[in-house]
Amino acid sequence: MREWLEQRATALGIEFSAETTDEELQSLVSQGIDSIVVPLASATADAEKQRQFAEMFPEQAALLSELATRDRETSSHMFAEQFARFDGGNSGYAPVVREKIEDMHQKLALRSATEDDLKSLLDAVRVKESVVDYGENGSGRTSESDAVAPTRNFVEDRKAFATLVRNAMTEDGMTRDAAIKHVSEANPELAQAYLTGHVVSPA
Repeated sequence: MREWLEQRATALGIEFSAETTDEELQSLVSQGIDSIVVPLASATADAEKQRQFAEMFPEQAALLSELATRDRETSSHMFAEQFARFDGGNSGYAPVVREKIEDMHQKLALRSATEDDLKSLLDAVRVKESVVDYGENGSGRTSESDAVAPTRNFVEDRKAFATLVRNAMTEDGMTRDAAIKHVSEANPELAQAYLTGHVVSPA
C-alpha cells in the first residue's frame, strides 16, 4: 500500500518524506487526483452542455460562436496594435510583425500555439526591417491619392476598399484602424459598401 501511494504521489508531483504517514500520504494523493479529475469532469460537462445547446438551437449556437471568434480576433488585433508605436514615438513594429503577434495571440487564446509559431514570430522580430521609423509627420498618404471611383457593384467596391486599406497598412505602416479611417475619408461610398454591402446613390 505504501509503495502504491508513493508511486502515485511521485507521479502527481507531491512532495513527501519518510516521516509522512500513510494516512497523510493517502490524503495528499486523493487531493492531487481531485485537482485533476474535477476540472476535467467539469470541462466534459460544459462541453456536453454546449453540444446539446448547439443541437437544440443551431442558429443561436452559430451566432455565439461567431461572436466569440470576433471578440477573440478584436482582442488579438488590439493587443498587436500596441506595438505600432513604441511609447508614443515615431517608430514601431512593421505591419508584418504585428500580424505575427496578432496570430500568436489568437493561437495562445485557443491553446493551439506551437514551437514553429513562436519561431516564426521571433524570426520576424529579429530582422532589421521589423522596426519601422515613421518620421516626424507619420504617414505621407493623402486622401486624394487613395480616392477611387465606386463601381456601384458592392462586391467589387468592397474588394477595392479592402485593397486600399491593405495598401495603406503595408506601404505606409498604418495601423488597421488608421488605414480604415483614412480610406473611408477618401472613399465614403466604398466605405459604405464595405460596411453595409451596398452603395446608396446620391439623391
